[in-house]
Amino acid sequence: MSKMRQVLGNRVALALAAWVVYVLAFMLLYRLIGATTTVLVGLPVVVIGGLFGMWAGLLTGLLALPLSALLVTLAGGVGWDVVLRGLPGFFLLILVGAVVGRLRDLRERAKWELAERQRVEEELRKHRDHLEELVEERTAELASSEEFLNSVIEQSPASLWISDSEGTLIKMNLSCRELFGATDEEAVGKYNLFKDNLIEEQGFIPLVENVFEKGEIARFTIDYDLPRVEHVKVNGATHRILDVIISPVKDMHGKVTNAIVQHKDITERREAEEKLKQTVADLERTNAELERFNRLAVGRELRMIELKRQINELSEQLGKEPPYDVSLLE
Repeated sequence: MSKMRQVLGNRVALALAAWVVYVLAFMLLYRLIGATTTVLVGLPVVVIGGLFGMWAGLLTGLLALPLSALLVTLAGGVGWDVVLRGLPGFFLLILVGAVVGRLRDLRERAKWELAERQRVEEELRKHRDHLEELVEERTAELASSEEFLNSVIEQSPASLWISDSEGTLIKMNLSCRELFGATDEEAVGKYNLFKDNLIEEQGFIPLVENVFEKGEIARFTIDYDLPRVEHVKVNGATHRILDVIISPVKDMHGKVTNAIVQHKDITERREAEEKLKQTVADLERTNAELERFNRLAVGRELRMIELKRQINELSEQLGKEPPYDVSLLE
């Protein structure tokens, strides 16, 4: 604001100086060249038009006429007579003041537009730099988040892999590679859920389809003999009994874009269950045999007691002492 005041003050001082110069020059030269001296009034008109613009130049041109008449009168001449004779020149002077002022306005407008454009460009540059910084920060954050997520997936003790929207494997973790004996080169981009003949043979394809078509979670237990999978070749393939969970991953519109496939190896548990079933069956068979033997043994003892009782009765009938004491057996 103080700078604007200073500039305005300087312009006013120049305008006043132009008028003073004109008046002094008129007073000095009038007696030498007469009324022709009034042409010098063009100096303040041009200066003021150049300093303050078209309307100031136009107004100064209009004021030049009565002021010049006044100066001629003060100098001893007939002011208005001189002015009237030079009227066309004064009209030209007014036009010059307007044109000079207009040119000044156009120059100032051009300077303002240039400064404004530079200001806008500077603001845009600052915004662009700020946006670039934000993008870099966000990119770094996303990279860090992605790296963290990849680390969590890779180091998870649970075996899992991620598919694309078509069911093709795009990433698997260390536990998954160890579980199946597969490498990324052998499986990534090659294995596909819908091409898996083991899943089809055991009737789980409809469950897999519901994951991608309806966004449902699929759960099933499968006897998974990887060497028998026809569309991939895995050198270290294993045979496992697996509990499988397939979960859909949806975008903001609810469309399934990926699926997470998790496995739990229950091979040892299933083998333990089979062994337990076999043990139970063996125990049941042994128990049945023991019961049958017990029934046979008890029946034999009862027959022996009955036989001893009959012998005792026959001995009594013959007048002899009963040979067997069966009182403890009753």
